[in-house]
Amino acid sequence: KAYLQLDYLRQNLSQIISHSDIWLSILGISIFWGMSQTLLVAFPAHFKMLTGSDNAAMANLILSTSILGLIVGSFLAGSMSKRHIALGLIPFGSIGMFGALAWLMLAQTKLAMAVSIWSFGFFGGLFIIPLNSAIQYFAPPAHEGRILSGSNFFQNIAMLGMLVLSSVLIYAGANLQMLFAFMSLALLILSIYTIVIVPHLFARLLIYPILKTKYALSVEGLENIPQSGGVLLIGNHISWIDWLVLQIASPRAIKFVIYRKFYEFWYLKWFLRLFKVIPISEGASKQSLENIAQRLKNGEVVAIFGEGHISYNGQINTFAKGFERAVQDVDCAIVPFYLRGLWGSSFSRASKYYKELTQRRGRREIIVAFGKALPSTTSAEQARQAVIELSFIAWDVFLERQSPLMHNWLRNAKTNLFKTCAVDPLMGKTSNLKFITAVLIFIDLFKQSLGKQAHVGILLPNSTIASIVNMALFSMGKVPINLNYTLNEGVMAQVLEKSQARHVITSTAFLEKLQTKGFDYAQVLGDKALRLEDLRQRVEKASKIKALIFAFMPQ
Repeated sequence: KAYLQLDYLRQNLSQIISHSDIWLSILGISIFWGMSQTLLVAFPAHFKMLTGSDNAAMANLILSTSILGLIVGSFLAGSMSKRHIALGLIPFGSIGMFGALAWLMLAQTKLAMAVSIWSFGFFGGLFIIPLNSAIQYFAPPAHEGRILSGSNFFQNIAMLGMLVLSSVLIYAGANLQMLFAFMSLALLILSIYTIVIVPHLFARLLIYPILKTKYALSVEGLENIPQSGGVLLIGNHISWIDWLVLQIASPRAIKFVIYRKFYEFWYLKWFLRLFKVIPISEGASKQSLENIAQRLKNGEVVAIFGEGHISYNGQINTFAKGFERAVQDVDCAIVPFYLRGLWGSSFSRASKYYKELTQRRGRREIIVAFGKALPSTTSAEQARQAVIELSFIAWDVFLERQSPLMHNWLRNAKTNLFKTCAVDPLMGKTSNLKFITAVLIFIDLFKQSLGKQAHVGILLPNSTIASIVNMALFSMGKVPINLNYTLNEGVMAQVLEKSQARHVITSTAFLEKLQTKGFDYAQVLGDKALRLEDLRQRVEKASKIKALIFAFMPQ
């Protein structure tokens, strides 16, 4: 009975319309599929009018290119939406579809028609994928099935309605050029509307490809951002592009708080108004705080950089307390965030030397980490502590993704083979070339002496040769154990037993020097000792030449 009385349908529709993000997404998808049906019905007549041919197979073949375009566009949209929803593709896709239909009106050849039809499908893929993703993201889990069912209902109604309307117009002899012009105009209006609704996301889409040439972005803790309701994001401030990076990482539109003195610049004011930026005075004016509170009550996302200024040292400094007054009477979530990787970029306040040093590593890896939501009663110091905890998580993620130590060392050493990398009294200045050559020689020697044992002891002073031995063992996948040569013989024996090291790389000269200071390890080491003096005698001239040649070769 409830089904026949359309009670379920009304419940589904009310659930959809009550959520503006879901409703606008479904409306956009429905418009796309409705226009696709119009194109499907009208194109054969348009094809006949321009070519004078009744070849239905050719007309259908040209129409089928839209499917290929849709596949490519959908795949591209998916690849651009890893770990975030690329909502900025929506206006880009609608502008592209407008251009494709406008081109179709002017197309005079079969190839031009096929390209315009393919383009319509391609930009359609860019248009509908983020919309479908937005529906699934914003839909509450308990009502997701109902919302998806309602979405299909609207899409089918749009397709059926446009199919019937197009068929009637064509049967009545309507001007097909005018029909395509009307569709193009509708898409242009839709494009303008989406740009006005999500200007920051559209701008993000235009700027992000440029940033990707130098930056690689990843997001952690995205699930910690509530899908709806007021959210205050608070975190560290490292560079002039923090706002852009944060918006790229967030699936929800963010309203940023900015100092009024920047907001009042005449050449920025119109731009900042378009993006609905919230100006605030240095004293945290009452009006500004009320504005923030109202945005949060409206269910929007507001971002504040807790320190109130771009960092001068890359560290997390004291957080201002102004936000506490803004949220004291607001039921909202406070989500901490941490930006890692922007210190040392061209947009930060790092020193020139540090910027040059970090830029040698290639593309900079940026991590945006969102923490678990905090209550609105959270103090400035508690928020700061939450951001500090996030910094450890972000750095752990960063370190896990890094190449092994020896890979980074070799890559950096290869950039300048003749640069001095180590200095000590015994070997003097050692260049990268000499260091690499020595490491390769020791690898050959250790392969013969160490076999498959994993743990190897090292009893050498802090020196260039000790660094070379360590790097050689790391490169072989072994675990070097640098022994403390100030331990007494009994403790040293216990350390060797627990480390399970069957060999200890040392030096006769160093052992004799330690003996004069009261540390006699000769008996403790016994036959475990691999002395550098003995290893040196086994190095042949051919091995040195071979290692030198390999040191010159590209990595």
